[in-house]
Amino acid sequence: MPGFGPGLGYGPRGGVPWFSWPPPRPGSAGGPGRPQPAPIPDPPQLDPSLTEHFEQCMIFEVIPELHRRGIGFLDFIYGSPAYYFIESVSPDDACPGDLITIRGRNFEGVVAVLFVDELGRTISAAPVRANPRRIQVPLPAEAVSGPVWLYIPVTTTICLEEMTLARPGTPGHIRVGRPAIVEFGIEGGRPCVITGTAARLRWSATPLDSQVSITQVLGETESVLGEDLAASGDMEVDTTTPGEREFRIRVINRGAARACREAASSVRLEVREPTPLIEIVGVEVTQAIQVFNLAVPTASTNNSVPLIAGMDTVLRVFVRRVNSYAVRITGSLEFNGRTYAPRNRTAAYGAGPFIDAPSVPIRAVTNHSLNFLIPAADASGAGQTAEIHVFTSGSYCGDVEEEWTETLTWEDRPPLPVTVRRIRESDGQVLTEAQARALIRRAFRKMPSPPTAIALHPGVHDIRRGTTEDNYCHDGGYYELALSIAYEHNDNEGYPPDSHESSWIGLYSQTGCTVLTSTVNGMLAWPSTSTCIAEPDFTVAAHELMHTVGLGHTVTGLESCEDAFQPVACHRFPTMPGGALVEVPFDIENNTAVASAFELQSYRPGARWLCPELWIEGRRMMDNRY
Repeated sequence: MPGFGPGLGYGPRGGVPWFSWPPPRPGSAGGPGRPQPAPIPDPPQLDPSLTEHFEQCMIFEVIPELHRRGIGFLDFIYGSPAYYFIESVSPDDACPGDLITIRGRNFEGVVAVLFVDELGRTISAAPVRANPRRIQVPLPAEAVSGPVWLYIPVTTTICLEEMTLARPGTPGHIRVGRPAIVEFGIEGGRPCVITGTAARLRWSATPLDSQVSITQVLGETESVLGEDLAASGDMEVDTTTPGEREFRIRVINRGAARACREAASSVRLEVREPTPLIEIVGVEVTQAIQVFNLAVPTASTNNSVPLIAGMDTVLRVFVRRVNSYAVRITGSLEFNGRTYAPRNRTAAYGAGPFIDAPSVPIRAVTNHSLNFLIPAADASGAGQTAEIHVFTSGSYCGDVEEEWTETLTWEDRPPLPVTVRRIRESDGQVLTEAQARALIRRAFRKMPSPPTAIALHPGVHDIRRGTTEDNYCHDGGYYELALSIAYEHNDNEGYPPDSHESSWIGLYSQTGCTVLTSTVNGMLAWPSTSTCIAEPDFTVAAHELMHTVGLGHTVTGLESCEDAFQPVACHRFPTMPGGALVEVPFDIENNTAVASAFELQSYRPGARWLCPELWIEGRRMMDNRY
C-alpha cells in the first residue's frame, strides 16, 4: 500500500473514509465558504524508519487476515462497533451554559464533545454524564451553530506499532441562539484617515439570518447608519469633517426560537485635517567625523570635510515631527542604481529600519536620524546624486513621504600603506595574524584612508632576551622595543625614513604598560618617524599611525608638546577646550553616534576621534608622506 499513513480518524463528516480527510480548504474547489474544524486530536504519525516494515506487514499479514476473517478494514482497526452515530441534539436552540443532550449509539469511551466557534475553530467540552446511548454536556460560551461530533480515542496495534486513533462516526448539528460577530472594523484596519479620504466599514456575523444595526457617535451626536442590515456587508462612512467617530454594531439572532442575547462591538476612526507630519531637517555625510550644524542645516560649512573614495560613508538623515503626534518613520536611499535601507537598531523596533521621529533632532543621539550606509565599494565618483525618501510607517493618517536630494563627491586618495609587525613577548604571548589584521582595520575606521594597503609582515619579532626590552614595561625598555622594530623597518626598506614605502606598527599583547610613573600605550620610534608600536587597542594604534605621517599631539593640558623628546608638532584648537570634540563622531562599524569624545591625538582617556581640522591635515600629510 504505497503512500499509506496511519492518519485514521473522522471529524464532523460522517461516512467519509480516512483517505479523504481533511476536507477542502475554504475557498477551494468543493470547499465551504468559511473555515471548518479539523479532526481533534491529530493521530500520531508512523516513524519514517518503519515505513517499509509497515507496508510489508500490511501486504503480507494484515490483508490476508482480513480475508480470512471476512471483516472490513475499519472493523479490524477499531473493533466492534467501528462507528458512533449521533441521532439528535437538543434543545433545538441552545444558549451558552445550557446542558446539551446528545442521543445516538456506540458512545462508549467518549472523552470530549467537539463544537465550532465563529471562526470555524474546534473547541471541546467534557461530558458531565455519558453512557453508550446518551451524553450530556454544557454548551461552551464560544460555540456557534454548526456540527457536533465526538472524540472517542481508540488504542490499537497495527504491525507492532501502537497508535491512538479517533473513532469515526456520524456527527450531529446544533443551533445556538447566541449570535457572534466575526468581523467589524474599518477596511484596511486604519485607525485614522485624512478628511475626504474614502473609508469603508465592514462587518460579518453569524448565523446568516442575524439582524444587524449600526450606529455612529460623533461628539455628542449619535446617529443610526443602518437597521435590519444583512449579516455581512459594508458601507462607506462620512469623512468630510474632522473628529473621532465611534461605530457601534448590534446583532440579534432573529431566526432563533430562543434568542440568548445580542452581540455588540465598537470601533473608532479618527479623521484628521491634512497637516504635515514630518520634515527632513538636513543630511549629514560622514566617514567618521564631519562638520555639521544641525541648528543651521543650510550653513555653507556643513559637510565641508571632503569624502575619500573607497571608504564606507554614512548619510545621517535628520527628520523631525512637526506636530504632537508620535510618528514612526523609515525610508530608502537610492544611489547609483541601488536602494539602501536604514541601519538603525532601536529598543522599540529591534533591528528593523524604523525610528520614532523626534520633535528636535540631536546629533549625539544615534536614532535621531535615519542612518544609511554606502559601502566602500560604491563610494566613488564626483557629483553623484543620492535620492532620499522618508515616509511614515505604521498606523498613520494617509501616506506621508518627504524627499531630499544630496550630491556626493569622493576624492581619490591613495591608501596609507601600513605594515603590521607582531611582537612575541618573553612568555610566548603574541597576537594571531587574524587578531592583528582586524585590529588595524578597526584603527582605519578613525583615519582618513581606505584600509586597502595593510600588509602583515611574515613571522614575528621576538623580544631580545637579556636586554631592557625584555622587561619593557618596567625597566625602561619600551623605547628600546620601539627602536628594534624601527631597525627592522630600516633593514627592510632602507634608511633614512623619507625613503620608506610604508608605515610600520609593532603590536604587542599587554595592555596598560607602565614605564616608570607613566602608563604608555604606544610610542613613535623617533627619529625613525614612520615606525611605531602599540598595545592591542585600535584607538592607540590609530593615534600612533597618524604620528608616522607627521601628525602631532593635540594640546589639552595633559601633553608636553614642547618637550625636546617629542618628535612631532603641537596642535592647538581654542574652540576645543580640554580636547572635547565640538563635532559628533560617528562609529560606522557599530552604527553609533559618539555622544562624547576627545581628540584622537590627545592623551585624554575614553573615546577619541580625529577632529575635522586634523582629519583634513592628516590626509594632506598622507598624500605627501609616501
